[in-house]
Amino acid sequence: MTPAGNGGGGGAGGFLWGNGGAGGAGGSSLTLGSPATAGIGGNGGDAFLFGNGGGGGNSGIGATQGFGGNGGHAGLLIGSGGDGGTGFVSGTGGLAGKAGFLIGDGGNGGGGGVGQPGANAGFLFGNGGGGGSAVASSIGNGGFGGRGGDAGLIGTGGNGGWGGTFNGLGTPGNGGTGGNGGNGGLLYGNGGWGGPGGAGGTGNAFGAAGHGGEGGRGGSANLFGNSGSGGRGGDGGATGTNASGGGYGGNGGEAGSSGIISGMNGAGGNGGNGGASNATAAGGMGGSGGHGSNAKLIGQGGDGGFGGAGGVGFAVGAGAAGGQGANAGEGGMLFGSGGWGGYGGAGGQNFAGIGSTGGPGGGGGNGGNAFFIGNGGPGGGGGSGGTGFTAGTGGNGGAGGTAGPLGKAGAPGPHG
Repeated sequence: MTPAGNGGGGGAGGFLWGNGGAGGAGGSSLTLGSPATAGIGGNGGDAFLFGNGGGGGNSGIGATQGFGGNGGHAGLLIGSGGDGGTGFVSGTGGLAGKAGFLIGDGGNGGGGGVGQPGANAGFLFGNGGGGGSAVASSIGNGGFGGRGGDAGLIGTGGNGGWGGTFNGLGTPGNGGTGGNGGNGGLLYGNGGWGGPGGAGGTGNAFGAAGHGGEGGRGGSANLFGNSGSGGRGGDGGATGTNASGGGYGGNGGEAGSSGIISGMNGAGGNGGNGGASNATAAGGMGGSGGHGSNAKLIGQGGDGGFGGAGGVGFAVGAGAAGGQGANAGEGGMLFGSGGWGGYGGAGGQNFAGIGSTGGPGGGGGNGGNAFFIGNGGPGGGGGSGGTGFTAGTGGNGGAGGTAGPLGKAGAPGPHG
């Protein structure tokens, strides 16, 4: 038996102008009795002066981890980089192709066991490439999502890749962390969004449930532009038959910083929900929300992320707590209102009968302050207490933000 074939490389573009060809996909090896080695994806072809790089081919599928092809590089002056190919299964993704030196978008990173970072944009104009997402993992923990590429002078940063989810039958793993968003252009442009965290694996008779991955941080702007929002935290895994609690929800990612002169601020990511417990234990605690970012000179503060809900459980005692809502960002020094505080997550339900108490609700985040012209942001509401033989306590509401000389103070958040 011969192993599965590798994909061919894409042809190069013309010396003056022309795009590189795409790399071929690697062959799969799934037939009974054949070698289990997956074929490697071919590399994308490069351009020379003007033109786009070709995309890398995806790997084949086999019992071994595959290798995605690298994206081709763009022309020296103008052009976009090719995307990296995906490495199956939980393999190595291809590298993103570089953008042209002056103008062009960076290639997207290939997905795989760990997402590859996106490439940076051209020096003058162009967007950063997106980070590759981590594919579902059947062994160990879910992989990290790739970081988004940065923009040049003018352009948007790439979004972060998704964190990997555990999807196997063995001892459960944790979800992977989402990739950070890329930064916006030095002169003008928005930051990319942070990638969401992966979900934790489901527990079984031998292992505890996995926790959710953290959300990635949003990308920042520089002079003019909006910041990227933080990624959502991954949900915690549920337990199987063993008596451990559900997995914790991952925390939401922080928002990036807005432009120094002007720009709106992204919101913090929401926390993931706690996993349910199918045995005599509490569910997992909900993740905390990510903080909203502060405006610089002109702009509104970012909203705080919401806390995740506590997981359902069967514990004699207290149930799982809801996640904490995050504080909002402050308005600009010259003009802008504070952001809204994040709401607390609901406490987990608890069904163990006499002696069981529902989980406490998470507290709400504080509203953002204003400085000169602008209103204070309202505080986030507290999460409701979970149901049980005795209901859980509700979370406290967050304080309202203070106002500038020309504005109104924010209202406090209601109690859960």
